[in-house]
Amino acid sequence: MQVLARILLIGCCMVAALSSQGYAQTQQQMDIQPAYAWLELVDRGRYFQSWQYASEQFKQNIEASQWNEVLIGAKASLGDLVSRQLSGYGERDTVAGLPKGKYMVFKFKSEFTNQTLHELLIMTRENNELKTVAYLIQ
Repeated sequence: MQVLARILLIGCCMVAALSSQGYAQTQQQMDIQPAYAWLELVDRGRYFQSWQYASEQFKQNIEASQWNEVLIGAKASLGDLVSRQLSGYGERDTVAGLPKGKYMVFKFKSEFTNQTLHELLIMTRENNELKTVAYLIQ
């Protein structure tokens, strides 16, 4: 649970930082397919696979078993995904709570059976592939 609290705290810091910066306006400027593919693993309950396809930094911050527990708890309260719409994205050199680097930040407005909320997915290039660094539900 301490890991979940740390993830949520980082998420709050990142939301504040993102709200003060504009997002890129054209979807063609980025390849968002890796973001949707990773989220689909989470949506289908393939939590261990989502952990496997995350960045090394992500794996250092949370063990696979902890990640599984966090998502099982979140999924139980949210219910199934009804819809997800990209509401913002952009490239960042800095993201609150993360070391300086090149990040792709995706924000989605997502409706689940029990709640509508925002998901924030932060990815970085690792071995020439976009990998998840952080995933936050707000």
